[in-house]
Amino acid sequence: MKVLLVEFSIAGHSLTYISKLAESDLYEAVLVVPEKIKTLNCKQYELELQEHKNPLQYFKWIVDLKKIIKKEKPDVVHLLYGDNFYRYCGLGLRLLGKNKTILTLHWIKGDKFHKISTKSIAHRVKQIIVHSDYMKNQLKILNINNAERIEYPYFSIIQPDKIKAKEYFDLKNNIPVLCCLGSARDFALHLKNQFHLSLYYSSMT
Repeated sequence: MKVLLVEFSIAGHSLTYISKLAESDLYEAVLVVPEKIKTLNCKQYELELQEHKNPLQYFKWIVDLKKIIKKEKPDVVHLLYGDNFYRYCGLGLRLLGKNKTILTLHWIKGDKFHKISTKSIAHRVKQIIVHSDYMKNQLKILNINNAERIEYPYFSIIQPDKIKAKEYFDLKNNIPVLCCLGSARDFALHLKNQFHLSLYYSSMT
């Protein structure tokens, strides 16, 4: 089976994500990425959507992707960051082949426009992938029944420590750190209250 993996960015955790999917022994992976990933040996096409807010660039990207699909004839087309299709309600997705296209959504908004857009996207693909029961339930509320929850891939172990957390937030030693968590991005959240909760995020890449 041949799977075409389509990603809009290879920055941060996106690189780790697509790399692990590309290394699977379950299928032949072909990548469509904004720039080639030198650490991977699989076939790759460079295709960048420079500004998805520009409708002309968006639809040109769709047409160019269709050309790659026509050439490669994959069994599955997996759009790894489907959130970029909200703005245009998924218009153009059917050109990629509804019966072979799946799409991963990472967030859902509850306003009227995004509800309409989510339904429109769902009608244009074979399946929607989400990584939480909450998101799957939100899609069910919208009467979207072609969604499947798949556990977010587990890549590696990271060990953030309390000392680095205190240094990052400039906390005194006598201030307790209630928890110390890792994440795929470099990001910090500091909640000041009666107790200090420090969440120290360490990049996986």
